[in-house]
Amino acid sequence: MLFGILILQTCLFVVKGSVILSPSPALAAEGESFTWTCTYSGSETVSGFIWSLNGNTLAVIISPACTPFASPGPPDSSLYQYACLSSSQATFTVKQISNMNNGNIWRCAVAAPGYIYSSNVTVTVQVFVRSVSLTPPTGSIRENIESTLTCETSTSRPAANITWYKESTTGQKLVVTSKYFSTIESVGDLEKSTSELKYTPSRSDNTYKIYCQALNIPGRTPVISTKFQMDVQYTPESAPYIQNYSNGNTYKVIENNQGKLSCIIKGGNPLSTLTWNCFNNGLSTKTSGTTVTKTVTWSATRGPDRSCTCQSSHPIAGTQSVSVSVQVLYTPDSPRFKVKSTTVSGPINFIDGKLSSVVCESNGKPNPDSYSWSQAGSSTTAGDTLTFNPVQKQDDGQYTCTAQNTMVPSSGDTQIGSNSSTVKITVLYAPVITTLDNQDILAGSNVSVQCPVIKGNPEFTTFRWTRNGDSRTWKTQTLYIQNVTKYDDMMYTCTVQNIFRPTGFPTEMGKQTGFDLAIKVALTDMIHTLKTNSDYYMASVTSFIIKGSQSSQLSVTVDEKADVQFICTVDSNPGSSIKIQLPDKTFYRKESTRTLIYNHTEATCVDTGVYTCSASNAYNFGKVSEKNLTLFVRCYPRPLTPVKENVTSALRVQSSFIFSGLAYPTPTFTWFSKQGTTWKELSSNSHVSISITGVDTNLTIKNVSQSDYGEYQLKIENEIDIFIQHYTLIPEGIPENPRGFQHLYKELTESSITVQWIPGFDNGPRQTFVLGYKKNSDRFWTDINIPDNGEEIMIYTVTSLTSGTLYNFVLYARNKIGNSSQTDVLGIRTERSSDFETDSCHNEKTTAIIVGCVLGIVIILLACYAGYITLLLKRTKGEIHKNEMHVTSSTGTGVPAYANLSYPATDNNEHEYTEMSNAVFPSPNIDTNEYMSLDDKLRENKETYDVINVKR
Repeated sequence: MLFGILILQTCLFVVKGSVILSPSPALAAEGESFTWTCTYSGSETVSGFIWSLNGNTLAVIISPACTPFASPGPPDSSLYQYACLSSSQATFTVKQISNMNNGNIWRCAVAAPGYIYSSNVTVTVQVFVRSVSLTPPTGSIRENIESTLTCETSTSRPAANITWYKESTTGQKLVVTSKYFSTIESVGDLEKSTSELKYTPSRSDNTYKIYCQALNIPGRTPVISTKFQMDVQYTPESAPYIQNYSNGNTYKVIENNQGKLSCIIKGGNPLSTLTWNCFNNGLSTKTSGTTVTKTVTWSATRGPDRSCTCQSSHPIAGTQSVSVSVQVLYTPDSPRFKVKSTTVSGPINFIDGKLSSVVCESNGKPNPDSYSWSQAGSSTTAGDTLTFNPVQKQDDGQYTCTAQNTMVPSSGDTQIGSNSSTVKITVLYAPVITTLDNQDILAGSNVSVQCPVIKGNPEFTTFRWTRNGDSRTWKTQTLYIQNVTKYDDMMYTCTVQNIFRPTGFPTEMGKQTGFDLAIKVALTDMIHTLKTNSDYYMASVTSFIIKGSQSSQLSVTVDEKADVQFICTVDSNPGSSIKIQLPDKTFYRKESTRTLIYNHTEATCVDTGVYTCSASNAYNFGKVSEKNLTLFVRCYPRPLTPVKENVTSALRVQSSFIFSGLAYPTPTFTWFSKQGTTWKELSSNSHVSISITGVDTNLTIKNVSQSDYGEYQLKIENEIDIFIQHYTLIPEGIPENPRGFQHLYKELTESSITVQWIPGFDNGPRQTFVLGYKKNSDRFWTDINIPDNGEEIMIYTVTSLTSGTLYNFVLYARNKIGNSSQTDVLGIRTERSSDFETDSCHNEKTTAIIVGCVLGIVIILLACYAGYITLLLKRTKGEIHKNEMHVTSSTGTGVPAYANLSYPATDNNEHEYTEMSNAVFPSPNIDTNEYMSLDDKLRENKETYDVINVKR
């Protein structure tokens, strides 16, 4: 009916004033409430407000009661809310705006009287941007190379604006103003924004975070994407370099010293990777900030100069390298000798009286800068050339050339290197003939004259007798003419010579002709008779030679593996029994002959010796005729018997390396010991003794120490070759005693004891430590075998022990050879357990503790009883008629009481002790026979119980 009246009023009255619906335009935020305000500007009385949505009446609110009209009824309170602000103004609220409300058309009207309508207002629903996602660039980010990043928002209304930022590690934000392109895409009735950033980073952007921010409604909190941290790759600051050396420089290091080169490269992202192409050991890398250092170390050994190259690798800069030439400096090698530009390896022969020289040469790095010559007992001569002007006999001897160089390494101290070689210089000179005496000989007799000669050098001498009357010659030292005649009456001349083979010069003859010898023959009648049996005579060895040698040679030298033919000639009639032999061996024997030939094929070093040809027949009557010939076989040094290379020895005893050899000429011996990576030449001293006898040598270590174990080397050298014999001294003996055996008190517990010791030297075989322990009261030991783990200090804990118990510990070492001495015995007591300390009455170890507990309880009961009697007497009599008895620590006569000192004091028992000490006991009640003093046998460890004297 009211609605009809409103209609009627509308028809009957002229509308005055206007109605405004606000806000207009209407922007509503999704998910939030939105309130409409309807305002009437006229003066008529408003009887109601009408709200319509999309042309349909949503609600009619009666004014001024502000109640909904029955038709269309009250609005849904879950969706809407209304209010009347005044008679001319009302509000209508949509509680939660959704995107579905976008485009709704709202209108309000008032009845004042008649209907006055507002204009239609369309709602635009703002949809917030909820998220923005960032797509980082693909691949790596490089300095000065453009990278693309993309940000894309969620759908919204209106479209969101996207802003780019970068953020430092300290949180400082900067707006990115680089070029970027934004696009808006419609998605249904909403919009999606996309922004593409083209960013060219610099190295200063490294570690910065880049992100985007989206906002579509001012005043709202913008949404932020994930933050992409830029890992900007850029090149190093410079190429790699080797510390202290320019590219192509030379790095010098002394042999057996440590070489060390450091390659450095600075800057770059990522950091460069460094690699060495050098000796490929001892590599270490260190990174400090943006500087990478790679160091190579090695032990320098001689060899050709080589290049050490450091190469850097970087994803942008690629590979770069820097190199130095490594030169290993070393001492001069053993000097060599030259005569007239020809290198000589053995003794040097010079001819007496001639100008001669020998040059010393050596190589080192650098080459030697000085040479010097020396001879035992003479001064030193500087220079590489030793000159004799001329050579004299007294110049014969051993000469030593020493070469020195100065090694200046790139780092470290300058060192002087030296090496020496010795050469034998032999002076060659001719034999000398002494006086020849004239001879008067009777015709028909025999003449025998020996050419007197002082041998030259070499000693092998040839003789030649000539005479002035004919061309007859004799080629023996003795001129022998049988049955001389007058035709032998002439002047005779002896000529002697030896052969000079000077080093570096042609062969020459050393020759001397003696004085003339006159032989005068006296003529007599000669009687010729027929031969009879008296023509038989005894055997006489006339010559014993080796084919190819002179008949007068007493010694012959041949090369090893040469064939040797011995020829023995005998003058005898009849034939003889001839044999060729060494002192301990007969090689060949033949009967009834005057010549014996023995062929020995491929002579060896052991064939050296004095050979004897002996001959006899029946007319020798047991007296054998002999000639000796010494054979020397030139051979390189080698062992005569198998060598014991591995020698075992205990400490502090004498030990020897033994070598029995073969060689000719007699070799030189040099002993070495290996110290680290170098060999040190040894000589006799107080610790080492070297003996050399012919081709035998011994090295004796008089008192072996731990540093003596290791490798040894014997160098045997003659003019033929060099032989190296290796030895090893291996420890083998009982181990040394363990040292520093002690208890670690800080590790002591109720059930465990820890001990430590310092292992001694194992003397070769692996050692095991035997740790023995037992209770002090036990008879037998328990042994624990503990292997040597190589630690400098060994620690071992024995567990499962009894608390408060004294244990004995002892230690020794053993290996397969035997046992070391035992250490002193350690006495160690485990800690007492808490139960033991707090309740001695429950300790069942000894009967003394039980007795102490019982006596303690009795004393406490007596004290309580005495206190009770005292109080009773005070109450009844008011005085004390008994003597007081106080517990004190003073000595004197009285009844002894006992306290368990191992029982800890608490608040309660301290009070109990105080009461007891102040208690008064009636003396008639104290029977001293009821208590016995706890002597040392009953007191635990002599410390658990003490006597408290009670003085009356």
